[in-house]
Formats: sequence, C-alpha cells, structure tokens
Amino acid sequence: MVTDGVQGAAGDEAVRRRAIERGNGDPAPQGRPVRFGPFSAVLIGSELRYLAIDDRELVRRVHIAVRDPRWGTLRPTIEILGVHEEGGRLELAAHLRYRDDPLRFDCDIRIKGGATGVEYEMDGACGSDFPYNRIGLCVMLPPEGFVEAPYRAVGPAGSTAGTLPRHVGPQLIRGDEILPLFPGFDRLEVMTTIGYELGLRLDGDLFEMEDQRNWTDASFKIYSTPLALPRPRRAAMGDRIRQVLQIEARLRP
Repeated sequence: MVTDGVQGAAGDEAVRRRAIERGNGDPAPQGRPVRFGPFSAVLIGSELRYLAIDDRELVRRVHIAVRDPRWGTLRPTIEILGVHEEGGRLELAAHLRYRDDPLRFDCDIRIKGGATGVEYEMDGACGSDFPYNRIGLCVMLPPEGFVEAPYRAVGPAGSTAGTLPRHVGPQLIRGDEILPLFPGFDRLEVMTTIGYELGLRLDGDLFEMEDQRNWTDASFKIYSTPLALPRPRRAAMGDRIRQVLQIEARLRP
C-alpha cells in the first residue's frame, strides 16, 4: 500500500508539472517529426510545433484559432493533402473545415520550410454569415530563451522596443479595453537569450501579444484580431480571410 501511495503521488506530481508547463494536465500530443535546413519541428495535423535549431526551441506552436462569440474554440475537420520532405525542404498542404451553426469557414493551410526559416499560410472563405471573436493565426513562443529577451515590434503606429517580462506580464484592462503587452504589429524581432535572433513577419491582419502565463500556459502568445476591436466581429458569406506568417532565425551578431 505504501508503494501504491508513492506511485500515486508521483503521478499527481507529473500531472501538476504538465499543467504548469503546458496549460493542462494532458500528456504532450504525438506528431510527425520533420527536418528542413537547420531546423527541426513536429507536425500535429496542420499545426507546426516545437520549431528548433540544435534542440534550442524557437517557436512552440503555430496554429489557426477560430473562436465563437463566447470565446469557445472550434475544432476543425482536417484533411492532410500531402507532406513532403526532400533536399532539406518541407512542404505541407491541408484543408480545414469549421462547422458550428451558423458558422461555416473553410481554409487551406500551406507550410513551406527551408534553409532560412518557414512560411505558414492560411487562405480561407466564409460559407455563411456568422459572428465570431477571432479567426486567424496564433503563434506561441516558449518562455525559455524569451524571458528578458529584447524585442522590437513594428506596426501602423510605428516601432516599439523593450524586453519581454521575466515575471508574468499582468493582463491589463482599461475600462472595456483589454490591453496587449505592447501595441499591435506586423513585424517582430526578438534577440533570444539562447543565441539566435528570431524574426516574424505577419500579413493579413494586425497582431498583438499577451503573456499566457496569466492562465498557467507557459508561452507568450501572438494572435490576430486585436482585442480593442468591437466584439463579436461579423463575417459575411463569401468573405475571404488570408494570413501569412514568415519565420526567420539567425545567429545573434
């Protein structure tokens, strides 16, 4: 009985640690390891996970988020059309279908990886009129290598520079407005503390960042559909939503 108790305590501790590190107590999902250029990553459906160089993680997750007016997360039906690894390059094509009456949204995903980085593209169409809070790319950056890392963000209001917080960056709220860590951007450069400079270029919307450690998810989250915009948003049948993320990494000077 003592042994059972010890095993039970160890199991509880493992669940607790996963909750702290990943935002829930579930084991890490399994996927397909891939390599391109100097990069390694894992494909889970149409998601790109654990992008790294020499086992140094640079991006934890790239995925599409479709959120309803109550912030519910819709799960798509995913059709993988092809995955190719050849000559140090990676290509993936997939089709995603989201259905939750009245919401109908379909999108094509294309991932292209090579020697200098990776491109992730979403090209979608609305098949009905529907309300939503968010549709678009989300990028998760791990705390390791990014805590206290200098950054420079460029957006319509100009450039912003600073340092990502060591401790949890509180989710600030001003009146009815939810504030990001810094103003919206479409370009972001981070001088990581693990020896690499990470560059992100985003097209198709304005993007913001929040500290997901507020909700026990170990990441800095980049998302589209700025929170200052009135919600819910309204999509009309035939509307197209296209976003492209380009990721580049190089050794710090």
